[in-house]
Amino acid sequence: MKTIKSTPLQEINRILNEILLINVRPSIKKSKNYIENCFENNNYLIGRFSDVNGNPQKAFKLLEEYDYHTAQHGIEVREMSMNLSKHMDKEFDENLLDAALLHDIGKAPLPKEVLYKEKFSGERLTKEEKRKIRTHPIMGESIGIIAKLHPSIVYAAAAHHDYKNGRGYPHINPKGIIEMLVTLYPDIYKESLDKQRIIGNTNLITLCNDMSLIGDASIISVADMICATIDPNRKEYQKKYTKSQLYNILLKRLKDGFYEKNTVRAYLRHEGKKDTLITKIFEIYGIK
Repeated sequence: MKTIKSTPLQEINRILNEILLINVRPSIKKSKNYIENCFENNNYLIGRFSDVNGNPQKAFKLLEEYDYHTAQHGIEVREMSMNLSKHMDKEFDENLLDAALLHDIGKAPLPKEVLYKEKFSGERLTKEEKRKIRTHPIMGESIGIIAKLHPSIVYAAAAHHDYKNGRGYPHINPKGIIEMLVTLYPDIYKESLDKQRIIGNTNLITLCNDMSLIGDASIISVADMICATIDPNRKEYQKKYTKSQLYNILLKRLKDGFYEKNTVRAYLRHEGKKDTLITKIFEIYGIK
């Protein structure tokens, strides 16, 4: 009996259904039909992403073709992530930079009249339109998987709006994504899977060979916030932030548990602040 191969649209909807089982917030689950409609309206785009076959450069060219402004934002976040990484004394990691470049890949299927309503029309987004835009991490995760992109890229696309303190979106517990990625990428995580079989431990998260997934997404999350806040293209009605105000936002979010301390310290180092001064700043904000 001949096996009928599923189309890219069928495959990405199957992936979406699996993703929605992983601790996704109820508000995102309610958007399932909207996400499926976005994929259906961009059937040709989904097909092209399915042909990327793990090549991040091809994925970026495709993103740039469909959504130039998001692609340019990716370049800015990539550069900022590289700067943060240097000041954290991390070794050069191409996967981190690719993940930063493509963290917003899920915005490609979003209707441009919604995605860029504030940027170009000067009108505020409605509550419903904000909810629609908040589906982009789930779309990015789905696209990353169908495009066979590296797990670092998939995780960053999925979790760059999930925060250390459990707030944000779209996940209640983004670590659950790792279990799916370990299953989807057995070659990359072979050592972890072998250890699991040997010691009989079913906790793939603790065995995961590449726990930098979580750390990389944390770096990208901070870089994304910085680049969005100091975006020179912000409209007149949008608040303009000074560097001092940006520092204040970062430090308050750090205190509230949104970010990792080392990542915020790295940005202050990038801005020329000495460690002794950074320590004093942390003390002033009550950051331990």
